[in-house]
Amino acid sequence: MRVWLDGWLSTGLERGVPPTPAEMRARLDADLAKGDWMLTVAEADGVVVGMLATYPEKVDQLFLDPDWKGRGVGKALFAEAKRLMPEGFTLWSNTANDRARAFYERHGMTLRSLGPRPDKPDQIVAHYRWSPG
Repeated sequence: MRVWLDGWLSTGLERGVPPTPAEMRARLDADLAKGDWMLTVAEADGVVVGMLATYPEKVDQLFLDPDWKGRGVGKALFAEAKRLMPEGFTLWSNTANDRARAFYERHGMTLRSLGPRPDKPDQIVAHYRWSPG
């Protein structure tokens, strides 16, 4: 859970009050209980340094320990997303998260639109799609 929170905070984007570890754990447990949410972690020396959370045909979360950015962990997790969803997938990114958006575009994602996040219409996000070939 720490990599999730630290990864988000390292973006420098406004978020309000960070969730407590208990709140993060509750979210993790709730998402896993849905049955179609899958969590993949990247480890180095037994420590989690990155996480990828997916739903069928959607990347929900991709976060790295800030100390591991630029070291290939994100690339490896993104390759895992492509392996898990070879027919393609979507994701949303905060429009102000320039580093993440550049990463997605470098790795073959296409910006489809900028608009409201379907589950939180007050948030404007970049809607991306990756398709094979």
